[in-house]
Amino acid sequence: MLNITKLWLVFLVYFLTLFSNIGQAQDNHIINSNNFNKNINLYSSLNLSRNNDLFISDVIALPRQKWQKLSANDNGISLLQGKNWITFELKNTSKDSFSAYFSIINRLTINNIQLFSIESPKIAKNIPLQLSRNKLLLGQLIINKQENNKFYLFIDSSESMNIPISITSNNSFYQRNNNKQYLQGFALGGMVFLSIVLFSLYIATSSKSAFLLSGYFISRTLFLSVLLGGGLHYYLPEYTDIKGFELPLLNAGSSICLLWFSVYLFDLKNTALNSYNLIRLLCLALLAYMPFSLLLNINTNILICLSIHSFTLLVLVFIGCVLIKKSTRLSRLFTFVMLILFLLSLLNHIEVNNNNLSSFDFNTFICGASFWLDSFLIIFLFCREYYYQLKEQQKIQKQLLASTLASKNAQEELLTLQQETQEQLEIRVQEHTLELHVTLQELEEANRELTEKNTLDELTGLYNRRFYDQKILAEYRRSRRNLTPLSLIIIDIDFFKKVNDNYGHLAGDYCLTLVAKQLKLQLHRTADTACRYGGEEFCIILPETAPQGAVALAESLRNVIETLTVVYENQTIPLTISCGVSSYLQQSGILPEHLFAAADKALYLAKQQGRNQTQEIALQNESQDKQLDEQ
Repeated sequence: MLNITKLWLVFLVYFLTLFSNIGQAQDNHIINSNNFNKNINLYSSLNLSRNNDLFISDVIALPRQKWQKLSANDNGISLLQGKNWITFELKNTSKDSFSAYFSIINRLTINNIQLFSIESPKIAKNIPLQLSRNKLLLGQLIINKQENNKFYLFIDSSESMNIPISITSNNSFYQRNNNKQYLQGFALGGMVFLSIVLFSLYIATSSKSAFLLSGYFISRTLFLSVLLGGGLHYYLPEYTDIKGFELPLLNAGSSICLLWFSVYLFDLKNTALNSYNLIRLLCLALLAYMPFSLLLNINTNILICLSIHSFTLLVLVFIGCVLIKKSTRLSRLFTFVMLILFLLSLLNHIEVNNNNLSSFDFNTFICGASFWLDSFLIIFLFCREYYYQLKEQQKIQKQLLASTLASKNAQEELLTLQQETQEQLEIRVQEHTLELHVTLQELEEANRELTEKNTLDELTGLYNRRFYDQKILAEYRRSRRNLTPLSLIIIDIDFFKKVNDNYGHLAGDYCLTLVAKQLKLQLHRTADTACRYGGEEFCIILPETAPQGAVALAESLRNVIETLTVVYENQTIPLTISCGVSSYLQQSGILPEHLFAAADKALYLAKQQGRNQTQEIALQNESQDKQLDEQ
């Protein structure tokens, strides 16, 4: 047990070290960069009310005295509630033009952000801003050589805030963005993996605790994804009203899963009824809050989300203390884990308050590390419960083993007395078994012969109609499953009735066996099957064969029969065949009988147009087939 605990601590230290190394490489606010040869002058206009609109043309025309000098600090640029215009100039003294990335955090309380570059004294160009997965609005600035490039930034904010603005070179931006995406992908990917593992464990064991934990981790993963910028607003940026609305739903859902996991972990319904009723009441309140949260503003929901998670953990700490007094197994570890999670929740709470509640900017390192530590601690708690369950099972197994040994000792005398009788009985059983085995072999051989007789045509040696019905259904299912073509050729001997009338039925039988022999010779694949459908009609089932291949085979067979000299009792019998071809190419609504009907129609068409030829009819959808039949 001590070794397992040490292993968990090693993993924990490794992941915290990894998070800290990546977190240190990230910049909060970059407004000056040594990568560019430029000077940056930053100004901010007077704040405008929500109902006061200024267009970019009006802003450009404002005199210099209307603008106030604005300096950037570590927390970014200060914005007031309402509509803010910010202008900055980038001076390029080099001989070459270059591009830079402009980035700004798209916070939940920001309604609109636009960026303009000045092409001429009275003409402004709107620079498109693209929303990234990590809540950044990105735009590319073109810095012309030997020019003073002026830009205007419009921000409509619901509250006063500090917001970082970054202007970096392409290489610096990619390096910093890749580090941040690596950290986010590591945190989210690990939690997704834990969710999948727990859900797979639930499927394998039907454990309700595993199911609730998988729901908890899925909710927390989505919650973390929204915090880091991967919410619905990232996929639907045009709908500004949905910013952050999923946060209370995911937070309440994860709290409900954690509460009910505690219920099943300690069987609170039977061991601590008051604690069970408290959790039940809290879950009902969370369920009532979820639809009600859609009516609240984002700041209220953020505050409630933080309070819900902290309060849920505090309630679980209280329940853990109650269970400790009852000396419940795992109660001390449970209380310790919930207390650590509660302190992490307070840490995130303090981090958000320091950054301004309306911004809701979690530090990526603190956020990712706390979520991972949350996951590790709960998984450790779940594993400990599983460990105790295994110990109980081993104890029960030992008791059963002792009982079995006692029973075995009691039966040894009885087995000794029965040994002689048992030997005689075994000899008789072996004799009867041998006789039965011989009888079964004879019966199996008889059944095999009967099956062959039932599926083979005695005259031609080909498979009969019964075998065709089974084979075409099996090949149809295989074709539909493997998405491969299936072709069918129906062959009919031309004027066969005249052959019987003019040369006798024995001559007709001779012609049938001759055609059957040629069918066997023309089929070179073991999967191809020739059957005698009835009378003078034959069928060839061609799996994985396209229409062109089926038509080519039919024509080859027709040419062989046409050039064949048929002599019976010194009489030369002219013999030709007509062929109808159709192929199943995964058309919708098509069954094996439709395939046969299409090939039969093609055969009828060949006979109608003079016989001794091959015709093909392509299968169509069932609805199109009905329309053709009506026409």
